[in-house]
Amino acid sequence: MILNKEVVCINITDRILKLAVVKITGKEFKVLAVGKKELPQTLDTNDSTFPNFAEDLINLQKELKIEISSKQAVIGIPESKIFLRVINSSENPSDLKNIILEKLGDSFPFEREEAALFWKQAQSKQFQVVAIKSAVLDSIKSSLDSAKIRYSALVPLPLILTKLTLSKAKPHLIISLDEPDITYILSTDFGAAFSTTNKFVKPLSDSQADFITWTRETLKFSESEKLPIENVYITGTSETLAKDYLDQANINSEIIHLPISSDFQGIDEYKSTIALSLYDERAINLIGKETFAKSFFSQKIETTDFKSNKGSRKFIKLIVLLLIVILLATVAYFFLNQFPRSEKISDQEVPQATSESKSASPSAQLPKTPVATETAKKKEAEEKPTLKRTDLKIRILNGNGVRGSATEAKKIIEELGYTVASVGNADNYDFPKTVLQLKASKSSYKDLLTKDLKPHYTVIVEGNVSEQESFDALITLGAE
Repeated sequence: MILNKEVVCINITDRILKLAVVKITGKEFKVLAVGKKELPQTLDTNDSTFPNFAEDLINLQKELKIEISSKQAVIGIPESKIFLRVINSSENPSDLKNIILEKLGDSFPFEREEAALFWKQAQSKQFQVVAIKSAVLDSIKSSLDSAKIRYSALVPLPLILTKLTLSKAKPHLIISLDEPDITYILSTDFGAAFSTTNKFVKPLSDSQADFITWTRETLKFSESEKLPIENVYITGTSETLAKDYLDQANINSEIIHLPISSDFQGIDEYKSTIALSLYDERAINLIGKETFAKSFFSQKIETTDFKSNKGSRKFIKLIVLLLIVILLATVAYFFLNQFPRSEKISDQEVPQATSESKSASPSAQLPKTPVATETAKKKEAEEKPTLKRTDLKIRILNGNGVRGSATEAKKIIEELGYTVASVGNADNYDFPKTVLQLKASKSSYKDLLTKDLKPHYTVIVEGNVSEQESFDALITLGAE
């Protein structure tokens, strides 16, 4: 996502080609042009390649009287052509492709030799996986190349739509309406755990029963995966009618309101296309061969504040604050070197008592000169082992069934200075109290971590974490 730069967004579906030229100003999506073209034939399965749409794309540019060959283009791949999952793996990532395929098993919809597989690390053991038939991907690239489109990204549309609800509690369900297609996306802290597309035979206004049935089936699937839905978010065409139907079925829902500035009629049917302008380099990009990278969902992605300029103001304040901190640190460094007696230990480092610090030697009873005393204090401080909160990697599990509690705990624990490796759900939600488990090699953290958690949770220490785990401590949240 680049502010104040025109982005060409091209959304390809089984039956239609949509184009939007968008500029994100910081407050809104400013739409400069929109248009669509029917594709030569309808494709209903992910086994089919796309027809060559180069001529349609060229004609669409002529009709809109725009030239996009010199602009950055982001291409959206429809959900019906891809396969999305989040998987767990404790294996060596160097052989991750085979591990992914084995874990997906029969759920993988393609022949292995026909599929292109892409993945990025979500947490220490969670991976966002995207698969697509190589023939489908090649046919899309061929059309774009023939139309001389300079595209920077081929992006699975469901992954872009999850960026519209980054600030919302997870897991939650996103419903994207682009009639006759309706796409369901299960969004979690680790990425898009699942997606599926259904097609309306009749308009939504005549398909209430089908819509509610599909929604309930998706919610039921989420529960079976131990991902209790926080809420349902709706975007696209007929979103108000969809919300009315969900309200009647007692399903909590909310419309995703995009601040779109446009003079064009029927802009709602372009919402998914406009959302492609949110693409940034941290998203999975299907350009090139199969890829593996480690830094997509592990990095916190901030969304633009479209309602105000708070985002830019906060950035400026952050820069000013950083300069002040650097200045203060420089002054402090100068005085600390001039006056060694004022040295202090960082709050993030907790000295541990050693046998030398507990007992006094005979020489300790003798009077010392100020220089000798200060030297001894320095040596003693250097010899004391310290605990750094940032060195402890913690996994958090929801063991109480309260939606969003693991996410809230993550925020609290990170603010305390610890490193949160991952979050997830426990095998059950019957934990009355919060349980702390540590590796034996990290047992020295027990008192410190228990003390830090005490203001927030009733903690009991029980059992150990295997030394083979990638995290050092496991916190399972209880009712207290």
